[in-house]
Amino acid sequence: MREGQSVSNVVRFGVFEANLETGELRKQGLKVKLPPQSFKVLAMLLERPGEVVTREEMQKNLWPADTFVDFDHSLNTAINKIREILADNAETPHFIETIPRKGYRFVAPVGQAGTSVMAGSTAAKHAESQPASFNSWWHSAVFVTAVLAVLVATLLLERRGLQLSPPRVLSYTQITHDGADKLSVYSIGSVPPPMVTDGLRIYFNERRGNQNYSIAQVSINGGETQLLPTTFPNVAVVGISPSGSDLLAYTFLAYESLVPLWVVPVPSGSPRRVGDFLAVDADWSANGELLYTKDHDIFSAKTDGTATRKLANVAGVPAWPRLSPDGRVVRFTEYNPATDSSSLWEVSRDGTNLHALLAGWKHHGVECCGSWTPDGSYFLFQATQNGRTDLWVIREKSEWWRHARPSEPRQLTAGPISLSSPLASRDAKRLFALGVRFRGELVRYDDKSHQFVPWLGGISATSVTFSPDREWVAYASFPEGILWKSKIDGSQRTQLTFSPMEVNAPRWSRDGRRIAFMGRQPDEAWKIFASSSSGGTNPDLLGFQRTCRAMPQLPRYI
Repeated sequence: MREGQSVSNVVRFGVFEANLETGELRKQGLKVKLPPQSFKVLAMLLERPGEVVTREEMQKNLWPADTFVDFDHSLNTAINKIREILADNAETPHFIETIPRKGYRFVAPVGQAGTSVMAGSTAAKHAESQPASFNSWWHSAVFVTAVLAVLVATLLLERRGLQLSPPRVLSYTQITHDGADKLSVYSIGSVPPPMVTDGLRIYFNERRGNQNYSIAQVSINGGETQLLPTTFPNVAVVGISPSGSDLLAYTFLAYESLVPLWVVPVPSGSPRRVGDFLAVDADWSANGELLYTKDHDIFSAKTDGTATRKLANVAGVPAWPRLSPDGRVVRFTEYNPATDSSSLWEVSRDGTNLHALLAGWKHHGVECCGSWTPDGSYFLFQATQNGRTDLWVIREKSEWWRHARPSEPRQLTAGPISLSSPLASRDAKRLFALGVRFRGELVRYDDKSHQFVPWLGGISATSVTFSPDREWVAYASFPEGILWKSKIDGSQRTQLTFSPMEVNAPRWSRDGRRIAFMGRQPDEAWKIFASSSSGGTNPDLLGFQRTCRAMPQLPRYI
């Protein structure tokens, strides 16, 4: 190298190094395979960081006029390949930003791998004049200090649960359009059924019309829904093998509380029974271990149902057992029949340290149905409040810093549809869920036309009751469960209760001055309240109470 010449054509950005002369790309020192044309596109962007490189410039320099290729397709392919290698995203770019209808811009900081070197410079001569032991000690001290600084900074970040780029939902895509029921198969309270994926397809439970329950499948990109053929009268999927070649399912005739488990090969094959036990719910863990629940207990077993071992005993009914990807803990949903509610719990893999996962959480919704991302970095779950279910996420503790606390739950969705049964794709880039928008229409039967026609504007309401003089009507809005009253023509509409109380089965008193109803606060049992029919006061709790799971019938008048 001549005196005064710059060092190299190696450019650094993030954890990557690009040698613009040899056309090589390395990630943390390891060579990454990038097609030559994609590297040329990357090189053009790296040579002008922060500037817009137009598509016309790229076509002129990399795709000459005498080259017979589809330029748009080739450039898009090259950009997509670069983003795939850099783990970049067009929606939230860290490296390459798309400038619509113009071109692309490299947005990450760029630096050279070396600095200018001057032969015989003063600094070099000074370094050469120092004893070798001094130079060695100095370099070691600098290296140790840098390592300690990185460790301390990382510890602080993990300790405080900070996250530079929290996950968020960027857009929604409807995958199925068959309109079939996908929620009512489960028999554990209001806990919805799960979905599973092999990376290419999603398997879920479905009932079409008055037919039996079946396992359905659809591409992760959407398309036609197909039923998985089986000989069972009713079957529901609960898990999938690590290889994706077998489904874990249970069969039933009606809504039995305990059901047998089966391994169902896909796309076809003869099902085989798992052990000789009955279960409430189950899952197939990533390490091939079987988890299942029965009564108030959680068990682990081998795939064939042998070597069963009890992990925990809980007060409620356990469901949705999920083993963490590192095999350390089991998280599950505990359903409480007394309050018709659920909560998330955790127990160590050895059966110790049983505790509520979100004890003291400020969100007062009913949470359940959690699952990890494949790498264990995040835990997804659903929470229901005021008639709508949203998805939430928890950033998990790191592998090497065991005592770092998981982050506070972060809300991923906020309506307008309810989303449940969260499932992360195998590449953790997408989130699948069952979506539903609850809506009713109040109708009346018309004697003349012999048809049901909308009433009160076709509002979404239930539990309609008339005042003794037939001048007023009271009802509960659906699905919010808010108590309202109005004239029978819909005028003078007045709200009588407010969230988060849920209301059902209102009844007028004989004098028309009060309305009794079933009501409950989140995580509490149903109770009987009475409210003034004119509104303006808080409902009174009536003196006689009975804790119940189901909704008792109130008398017509009280």
